[in-house]
Amino acid sequence: MNNKTFWDAVRDLPGALFKTYSVINRLADNEVGYCFSKNATISEKMGGKHTTLVSADISKLIEKGYLFSLEIKKGFIVVERRLYTAENYKQYLEDKKNIDNLIPTEIVKKDGIIFFTNERLIESQIRTEKDVVPSAPKSMNIDGAYYQSIRLLIGHTSLKYEQVGKLGKPIERIKAVVEFAKKYGKGDGWIYNAIKDDYSLDDTYLKNKEEKNIKIIEENKKIEDNLFKNIV
Repeated sequence: MNNKTFWDAVRDLPGALFKTYSVINRLADNEVGYCFSKNATISEKMGGKHTTLVSADISKLIEKGYLFSLEIKKGFIVVERRLYTAENYKQYLEDKKNIDNLIPTEIVKKDGIIFFTNERLIESQIRTEKDVVPSAPKSMNIDGAYYQSIRLLIGHTSLKYEQVGKLGKPIERIKAVVEFAKKYGKGDGWIYNAIKDDYSLDDTYLKNKEEKNIKIIEENKKIEDNLFKNIV
């Protein structure tokens, strides 16, 4: 499948449709990997675009291959819609295969920090709790001082220092992940997975993405303002 990227959207989508895509793309940039906001929330982020127009835009983006949608239902009632960008197509396929076991995404706030959790993160946490403590690198002893250092680093989160300690990662790596998460507003679920799976902490892409998104949105706003002035 020829997945559409953000840069394809920059080149191919008209201004108003691209603006909707940009907002959804930003809302999907989290530890769960998708946007689960309702149309009303997306409308609010866009400055009040009518929800009917937001819905129409989403349908167009799905048709064009920029978004993929899954619905979690309770009976005939949709309790959550998930919108995946093309970059997260693999995750979309995994969730689609596991559709019967999906649960609504939970928003958790602790000590002023907001993070999300879903069936994948919960399952990962359960597996971690069942795991035997892995062997630590030879250069590092997992002792009281090690656990105390972890406790200080993640004290502002809801993570348990024992679980993080079981991963056997160097203190400097854990510290780097925590600092990265604070800088870019990443949630507790992301912190744990980044430590466990050794996520890249190269922020060049994030910086460029944020700067380009802001610039594009500003340019689109100018275009819309000028069109509005001409109409008036």
